[in-house]
Amino acid sequence: MARQILRRRSGFTLIELLVVIAIIAVLIGLTVPAIQKVRVLANRTKTQSNLKQLSLAAIHAQEARKKLPPSYDVYAGKLGSAFFHLLPFVEEETIWNDLPPNSTNPGAPVVADYVLVASRKVAIFQSPSDSSVGDGTAVAPDGKSYGVGSFAWNDLCSGNRFPDSFADGTSKTIMFTEKLAVCNGPLTNSAAGSTSYIGGNFWAFPMVTNTSPPPNVPGPLPQTLALPPLPPFYYAPVILTPQNNYNFIFGATPAAAWATAEPQARPQIGMCDPFHASAPLTDTIQVAMADGSVKAVSLTVFNKVSQDPSARSIWSTLLTPAGRDNRGEDTDY
Repeated sequence: MARQILRRRSGFTLIELLVVIAIIAVLIGLTVPAIQKVRVLANRTKTQSNLKQLSLAAIHAQEARKKLPPSYDVYAGKLGSAFFHLLPFVEEETIWNDLPPNSTNPGAPVVADYVLVASRKVAIFQSPSDSSVGDGTAVAPDGKSYGVGSFAWNDLCSGNRFPDSFADGTSKTIMFTEKLAVCNGPLTNSAAGSTSYIGGNFWAFPMVTNTSPPPNVPGPLPQTLALPPLPPFYYAPVILTPQNNYNFIFGATPAAAWATAEPQARPQIGMCDPFHASAPLTDTIQVAMADGSVKAVSLTVFNKVSQDPSARSIWSTLLTPAGRDNRGEDTDY
């Protein structure tokens, strides 16, 4: 009788291989969303940490200089933005020292020194949630490179003192908020008509535009740069409000203009207003209060206004340090 030779099968059959591939695909489908959620949470935590450090730095600056830094002006003998003035208080004093101590004249020599400083990347000024940060720098209309940021200073806190300037309470006043590094888009109002602004958030950029610079605001760009014809631009790391007399942007009636000053939830490319806060997420915007606390404010609450049509929104209430309009401890935000 012929001996039957048995051969051991090696490898998988096609069906077994397909089953294994299907199982792997299911596992990947289950884990990728979880990993993405963890990444979003980690980015949000880092953003909150940076905002916390910025608010504490501003508090320490007020203690050392006897008042909060200006949005853009001379402070401790140097001309610069609020973020520039906070450099010594966020362990970036080396960059602050690179600007000569006599840099209080908005003339041409200061522009060269200031732009050199302003081109630096400062990690604490950036948010990992802000994908528009890119490599950390961007080119302004003057052709020079500037360091970008993901946070903006509330102009209504400029030069204030604790606690006298915060009648509404430091825990109920926004000092810093998120603002995308790149923010371009249309803007329509009674002052400027319908136009398209290019802009974003450069941490050291002066508070100027190339159309209607606000009065009594120092800045080197209008005096020293002959810019070619460009769309209107705004790159200052400052949230402007109708209350601080910037009617050249918001129109002639500040009370009515508050309706268009709300933060933007993950604005699409080409649909972002650089004058206002903008969040990289769709549900919340991260803000740092004047007492050093950080809050994730729901973007849905800004549509909740009083039955009185003349009443300002919750966002405007949180921005004004002494508006005498605080909604109390039960404010839902």
